Amino acid sequence: MEVPYTAAELFRYADRKILEAAAQVWPRAQEIRLGAHTPSVTGYVRSLDVDGEEFFAKYSFLGLSLVSVVRGTCGSWEAVRAAQAAYTASRGALLGREAEQLKLLALARARVPEAVGYCAGVLFTRPLPGPTFGELVVKEPDRTEDLAVRAMRELDGAMRRMADRVQHVQISERGIPATFSRKFNGISGHAYLRQAGEFGPVLREVVVRLRRLGQATATGPRPLVYGDLKPEHIVYPHGPNEPPGYLDPGIAYGRDAADLAKLISRTTLGLIADPPPSGTVESVTAGLGACAGKRVWHLTDSERAAWLRELAVLWLMDTVNILSTYLTCPAVLPMPPKAIAAVERADAVCRLLDVASTVLAENKTSTAWPIVLGEAAKAAAS
Repeated sequence: MEVPYTAAELFRYADRKILEAAAQVWPRAQEIRLGAHTPSVTGYVRSLDVDGEEFFAKYSFLGLSLVSVVRGTCGSWEAVRAAQAAYTASRGALLGREAEQLKLLALARARVPEAVGYCAGVLFTRPLPGPTFGELVVKEPDRTEDLAVRAMRELDGAMRRMADRVQHVQISERGIPATFSRKFNGISGHAYLRQAGEFGPVLREVVVRLRRLGQATATGPRPLVYGDLKPEHIVYPHGPNEPPGYLDPGIAYGRDAADLAKLISRTTLGLIADPPPSGTVESVTAGLGACAGKRVWHLTDSERAAWLRELAVLWLMDTVNILSTYLTCPAVLPMPPKAIAAVERADAVCRLLDVASTVLAENKTSTAWPIVLGEAAKAAAS
């Protein structure tokens, strides 16, 4: 499909909107300068220098991924601009809700970037520096369990403290099942996967299995979940022995296993895309598995098996979600290095998805969970 506009046009438009919004947030600033662009397949992010102080500016087109917008799914450039003007003026704009969530998280004593301002569809935050969960587990794989357990425990407390305060600012569209349903629904889903090239056929088979598995495992309560718990969204400003901070929330009521599922999905995808030294993968996957075990120690055997099964299904759904985004990304859109590495190792990722989803479809016992974990380690070693 011919794209009706270029990524460069989108970026120039976003840059102008960022500078216009920054002038309103800092009306007395002497100098406001755009810094580096952070390559992303989701939102547009630039660093920003305001009188020598660094901030981040984030801009979202219609609450959609940049890949979707650059592919031309929203129509002509004129249509996109008209829709964007109405979208940024609405009370439900994605980044407006994210700004509110950051404020609520801070009130709930979670360590998050300060939301300095939200104006005209642009979210400005202070940096929250430090090594990430993904970086630490590769360097110190034996600490994976401890780091994961503490990260989940901190979030548990924050979610409890803000449980009744986020109803009007939920970000349900970042949830794993919602994204999966949106991407792979009916005829449009088949057309979408055709753009994945040689990997489209195997992904179609995986999607069919996961849709059935998802329907079978979608049971139980709907607690408040963080929604976008990627390994790069957990940072340690004061080092790994201190409580972590959290970036880019997508808080909504969802499936209990969703946060850990996304953390496992993106961590293992990173290990497959950029394989670490021998032995590291086994230690990391074992640590993640141990963290999962601690989440369900209090359940009955049947409840535990059901929870771990749902965890595995959500994990694979998330991996399909993000891999398909990478594989269908137009060449004109700069991708982050981790995305490029994942595409280069897409054959190993697809083998994991194919084998693991088959295991879950054919094995309804508690033994399926350790098999899926083992397949992730094999994929990284292949």
